[in-house]
Amino acid sequence: MRIHLRLNMPGVCRGFINRDDMKNIKFRTIIEMALFLLALFLLFLLLMKSGVGKPETLSDKVLFFGGLLLAIFGVLGIHEAGHLFTGMLQGFEFQLFVIGSLGIKKEDGRVQPYFNTDISYFGGVAVTAPVREDTENANKFSRIIIAGPIASFLFGLICLAVSLALAGLYASFVFITGVISLAIFFATTIPTKTGVFFSDRKRYQRLKTAGDEQQVELAMLRVLGRYAQHNSYVVIDEDDLNILMNDREPFIQYYGLVCHLCRQYESGGVADS
Repeated sequence: MRIHLRLNMPGVCRGFINRDDMKNIKFRTIIEMALFLLALFLLFLLLMKSGVGKPETLSDKVLFFGGLLLAIFGVLGIHEAGHLFTGMLQGFEFQLFVIGSLGIKKEDGRVQPYFNTDISYFGGVAVTAPVREDTENANKFSRIIIAGPIASFLFGLICLAVSLALAGLYASFVFITGVISLAIFFATTIPTKTGVFFSDRKRYQRLKTAGDEQQVELAMLRVLGRYAQHNSYVVIDEDDLNILMNDREPFIQYYGLVCHLCRQYESGGVADS
């Protein structure tokens, strides 16, 4: 089969995941979001039972719940900003930043905003890539991974401390925001998988533990780096793509497959599959 391709970013490999896998991923993502909102609601009920900062009027309730929704996205933004700015401070190049439906991406050499419709990105995504070959890139990447949880932990502590200096509705709002941030810290430090993504702790373990998973993580980093440096798939090492295509994770397999097809297309104008 001959496939004509015009792809600008490695992330488009999502389109190659089969429908059943995508349905399962979306279902798990929805369930996780529902459980998170349920936990938040139970926390709110607990605060209301205590009588501290209870919204009395309808306008207070609307403002309080509206503010909490914004706080959720704000806390997610703090977490992803920890990843993003740590990467950029170490010389990595910006690629993607998404929170909820709002995103910013680099495409065709330009950074531009876009409207995100991928539900698996709603929890937040930040991507930076190395712009030069460096033996320290793996260590830099490990620091990027742990920067998100650290940002969530520090922000949560700050919010809890500030809530002690406030009173009434403001104290409750800032307190819940801090609890949400700490919850994200604990969730991302559990070595598990959410949708197609590994948690930060799991990703760190994969990168730091010798074995096949470490080789996959390093191959992905090299692929991202080569593409970011040259804006081309031709320069990507075929051995790295073979490592990705032979991985047991479907998403990583498709990631390697799409990069392989793009490499073929750039080399000869068509991709054979």
